[in-house]
Amino acid sequence: MKEIEKKTDLFDKISHLIEQARRKVAATINREMVVLYWNIGKTIKKEIIKSDRAD
Repeated sequence: MKEIEKKTDLFDKISHLIEQARRKVAATINREMVVLYWNIGKTIKKEIIKSDRAD
């Protein structure tokens, strides 16, 4: 019976590590997407201002 408990404990530890890594990856991706969209907006704004000045 202890053999099964050890395997279950090992599985739980590994599952926890995987879940932590997934959360970190998701947080990093979300952060980078926010920066990307902010930079896209900034670039569009600059182009519009440049275009308005040219008119």
